[in-house]
Amino acid sequence: MTVWTDATAGDGPLRAIQDDRRRNQQSRTARTAQATSVSEGVFRVHSGARIVVEDAGNIEVNDAGDIIIRGGALRMTNEDDTVGLVFIGTNASGVAVWQFSHGNGDPGFGLFGTADRSYWAGLDRLGNELVSNDSETGVGLARPYLNIPMVPSTGTSVATGGPFWPAFTNVAYQEVMHGITTLWHPRISIGVGTNAPSGTVDWQLQVDGVVAGSASGTTVGTFDVPGWGSTIEPNGTSHSVQLWARNTAGVQSRVIVDRCYSLQS
Repeated sequence: MTVWTDATAGDGPLRAIQDDRRRNQQSRTARTAQATSVSEGVFRVHSGARIVVEDAGNIEVNDAGDIIIRGGALRMTNEDDTVGLVFIGTNASGVAVWQFSHGNGDPGFGLFGTADRSYWAGLDRLGNELVSNDSETGVGLARPYLNIPMVPSTGTSVATGGPFWPAFTNVAYQEVMHGITTLWHPRISIGVGTNAPSGTVDWQLQVDGVVAGSASGTTVGTFDVPGWGSTIEPNGTSHSVQLWARNTAGVQSRVIVDRCYSLQS
């Protein structure tokens, strides 16, 4: 009896063994607890500690108040888990996406596309894209398209009296119509109607005096905005959109713009 008491008393060897066993048991219990509840009070994570859920997507709650999900996703559904409402994570292709859904689970707003062509978009209940950024250039809007006003100009040989169509006789390009607008898209589509008794009517679309594209006769052209994302940005700054024209025979010709709007790439 004395030997046992001496061995377990104070810092005796048996006491040390018992302490090690208790600590090991506590450690194993902490790592393998399968069901824990707190009916009253607070479950605390103290400074320097963290809660980690491993295997299928590593989830960590740390003492800084962060919730970190590694390789998994944050998903919110209705009460019976039949309708997805919010999803933040990677899709089946491994692309990072996020999506907020309508009440029936159809996409309402989110980040879509591919890794190098991602874009955000807002959709109605029929899936129509109402507003989004441009995925190709990564700069400015894709939807909606915005109209650009165009009115007759007063070039040196342009006559604006009489018929509504501006008339000109020049063989060199000169400004015939123009519009002042803000630009929110990387391209412009314009429809030009021409009338000339002879010769060929050539025309150019210019933005701030820089040629965006050209064509001949009555046609529709869609051109990239020159300097998009560098000298021209979607920041509300006004820009001049101009139609320049000429007639190779130098005879009186007329042009009119029946459409002009900016659109996605």
